[in-house]
Amino acid sequence: MILRRRSVRGDVFAQAVADVMAPDFLQLGASAFHQSVANKVSYRPGHISILVGASSGPLPYTLSLVDAQGRVVGGVDVNGKVIKQIPFSDYLNLKNGAGEVAGQMAFLVAPPAGAYTVRLTPVDGVPAGAPFSLSVVLPSGGGSLRHVVFDSLTGGSAPVVLSAPTDPYRVSIELGAAAAIAPSTDTILADPAPSVIGVVQQGYADQLTCEANAQEGPQPGRVVGVLFSEEVTPESVQDRLRADLITSFDPEANRVVSVALQPGGRVVFLALRDPLGPFIPRSLTMSGISDLRGQVMAPQSTPMESTIPDTGGVVSGRVINADGTAIPFANVRLFSLLACGEQQAWVGISSKNADEQGRYSWDFVLRELPARIVAVDSETKEFRDVRFNVQRSGQRLNVDIVMLGRGTFKGRTLNEQGLPLRGTSVRITSLTDQSQYGAVTDASGAFEMARIPVGNLLVEAVNTTANARVFVSENIRAAGETTSRDLVLLNVEV
Repeated sequence: MILRRRSVRGDVFAQAVADVMAPDFLQLGASAFHQSVANKVSYRPGHISILVGASSGPLPYTLSLVDAQGRVVGGVDVNGKVIKQIPFSDYLNLKNGAGEVAGQMAFLVAPPAGAYTVRLTPVDGVPAGAPFSLSVVLPSGGGSLRHVVFDSLTGGSAPVVLSAPTDPYRVSIELGAAAAIAPSTDTILADPAPSVIGVVQQGYADQLTCEANAQEGPQPGRVVGVLFSEEVTPESVQDRLRADLITSFDPEANRVVSVALQPGGRVVFLALRDPLGPFIPRSLTMSGISDLRGQVMAPQSTPMESTIPDTGGVVSGRVINADGTAIPFANVRLFSLLACGEQQAWVGISSKNADEQGRYSWDFVLRELPARIVAVDSETKEFRDVRFNVQRSGQRLNVDIVMLGRGTFKGRTLNEQGLPLRGTSVRITSLTDQSQYGAVTDASGAFEMARIPVGNLLVEAVNTTANARVFVSENIRAAGETTSRDLVLLNVEV
C-alpha cells in the first residue's frame, strides 16, 4: 500500500479506476453516486470519503483532505504526483467527456478517530461562483455510515458538518467566510443485505489431466464461482455440506454437489453435478444467504456465464425398453475416455436419473474425448453401455438407449442313449452383447436360464463325469420368448 501511494504507477492505477467510475458519476450526480459507492462498502470497517462534483463544466475547486497530524491527501507535488501522505488513502480524478476534471474523490480506509479538514482550493481560470456539490461519508457514532450532502455550493459558502462531542470522527470544511450553511441532506446509510454480483464458470478449476499437478486439460465445465457484494457466512452458503443437504443454491436443470467458500468470504465455488456449456443459457437461484451482521439476502436468480471453450456438444435422448416403452427414472452415467500415454481410463463426468418419461440430457459433452453412457434400470438392475463421439462443436446429438430384449433358454442334457445327465455345466454366450450365463443341470438333467439377450447364442454343455460335451448355436427370437432345446452330449474319446 505504501508503494502504491508513493509510486507513479499508483496514480496510473487510480486514474484507471476513476475512468471506469466516471460514467456513473456523470449520470447519477455527486450525491447519488457517492451513496451508491458507500452502500457497496458499508459492510466493511468504517471509512471516510469526500467527493466534490461540478454541476457542469470543470470543477471550480480542488479537493484535499487533511488529518489531525497535518498529513494531506489531494493536490500535486512539485513533480506533478498526487499527494497521498495519509496511510491507506487514495484519490480519484473523475473526468467528463471533454476530458475536464468534473469531480474529485478522496478515500481514507479504516482511518483513526479524530478531526479531519476538507480543504477546497480555487482552480485558476474557473469562475469562483460556479456551483458544485460536496458529499461527505464518515462513520457515525453508532457504527453505521453517515452521509452529509451540500448542494449548489459556491466560493462564498461556508458548509458545516455538525458533530456531537461524542462523535469519534469530526469533519470541518475550509471554503468561504459567510454564515454557516446547513447540509442539504444528512442521513445514516443502512447496510443493505448481500446481493449477487455475478456467477461465472471456473474452467481452470475443473480439468481432466493425467497428473495431479498438470496445468492444462479438457474442461468439462462443472465448477462455477459466485461473487457476492459483501462477505457471507459459511453456514448460510452451506460451506462443505453434504450434497443432499444443499438447498441455498438451485441451478437450473442441474444440482450443486459441493460448496467451497473462498478466503475473503465473498466468493463461493460450486461444484455442479452436470457440466455447464456455452450452448444452453442457464441461471442459478440463491436464497437464505446472510452477511456477517445476519442480514438475509432476498432470493435472487442470476444467469451463469459459461467461459469454457465451445469444443463440445449437447447430448440428449431417452432410456427405453426393447418394445419402445420408457424406463422411468433410469440412472444415466456419463464418462469420457482419457488417454495417458499407453493407458486409457474412463473418467466419470456425471450421474443422475432420467425423468418419468426416460428422458435425459447434458448441456455439454466434450468433443475431444470419446464419450460413453451407461444406463441402469433401477428396478431390474438391467444396464446398457453406449459409446459415441461428438463430431463437431455445437452439435445437438440424440442418443436413445435401448435396453436389450430378453428371454429364457431352457432344456435338458442327455447322453447318446437319451438318458438325462445330472451335474452338466451349461454355458451360454450371447452374440448380441458378448455376455455369458451359466447353470448346472439337476437330477433330471434339466436347466433354465432367464434374462438372456434376444439374438443368436452359442451354447456349450460339458459333463466331466460322463466325459461328454456338445457345442451348438441357438437363438431367442423375441423379448419374453422361451427357447427350449434338449442337448445331446457326445462322448469324448480319451
